[in-house]
Amino acid sequence: MRIRKFGHERVSTFGIGRELKADQWKSVYRQLVAAGLAAVDVEGFGGLRLTEAARPVLRGEQPVRLRKDPEQKARGERRTGPVVAPGDPEAQALWERLRQCRRELATAQNVAPYMIFGDAALREMLTYRPRNRDEFSRISGVGAIKLERFADDFLAALAEHEAEHGRPANLPNLPRDRSRDLPAHPPARDAGDEARDSDLASLVLLRQGLTPAQVAERRGFAESTVWGHLERCIRAGAADLSEVVDLPDADIKRVRNALHQLADGPAMPLKPVYELLEARYPYEVLKCIRAAELRAAEG
Repeated sequence: MRIRKFGHERVSTFGIGRELKADQWKSVYRQLVAAGLAAVDVEGFGGLRLTEAARPVLRGEQPVRLRKDPEQKARGERRTGPVVAPGDPEAQALWERLRQCRRELATAQNVAPYMIFGDAALREMLTYRPRNRDEFSRISGVGAIKLERFADDFLAALAEHEAEHGRPANLPNLPRDRSRDLPAHPPARDAGDEARDSDLASLVLLRQGLTPAQVAERRGFAESTVWGHLERCIRAGAADLSEVVDLPDADIKRVRNALHQLADGPAMPLKPVYELLEARYPYEVLKCIRAAELRAAEG
């Protein structure tokens, strides 16, 4: 054990602060760095070192006041699987068929399944059993682009299931307010669905060899917007960090060390990290590396 090997347990300050949680210590680190009392050794192992400004504090000549950050509430568990009656093998079989269809489309396009359709859209297909494009267009999350790209595949899966298992009686009617008059009057689409489509479009162009700047020019966006698309793709697992950020492993490690020392969570401002790394890396790169770390932490 390294603590015993180096005799740390014999130091008078050993064990002080054990009442604080790991997140609380991160907050302390961040505030000490922001106050100029500590600095991250980015050239070494990412540890903290005291600065000259800390000497009066150590001698008891200067007090230090730190704020106590509010504790974050644990996130609720996500629901998984379809909303079906217990012991309903027919509905479960269709759910698995729809998921398989989504998985095959995602594999063919080298994207994450959620970029095809979210679970909410699959649940509506399970509930309403659309039989044609007009009915499919009323499913939540289906817009003009996805209608053209994916309707035939999912309608075929639904038809195959119906041929094998029959059509349940008393299915609910499709919502009228989702009907679409295409292409003359494009409907308003769900904001989350629009965002996923836009993220995917930028990722596809990047994989075709374009740089983020070239993607932005091609799509008529600001370059920062395209970087936001790519960051979300990394966060969702649709893209690998190496596809987006072209940096040596040593630089990636340096940024990760700084993030782990200072970050309290995804909402933490990156300005302290940017300044500690002496503005070597653009904010867009820092955001993408942070997204990859958050994704890895979730497993």
